[in-house]
Amino acid sequence: MRFEHDGCERFAAVRAQLLDLAGDHETAVTHYRAAAEQTTSRSEREYLLRQAHRTS
Repeated sequence: MRFEHDGCERFAAVRAQLLDLAGDHETAVTHYRAAAEQTTSRSEREYLLRQAHRTS
């Protein structure tokens, strides 16, 4: 599924969180990692990678 905001790390992070809350942990991890790759903020990248690790 493609959305207008694909490629935006915040959109990917929100999508990951919602997927995580819905119980789709495997897909959430994918989106957390994608968001981490897209951000330029070191602290945000570390947070997103921790979320991915916590969720897996």
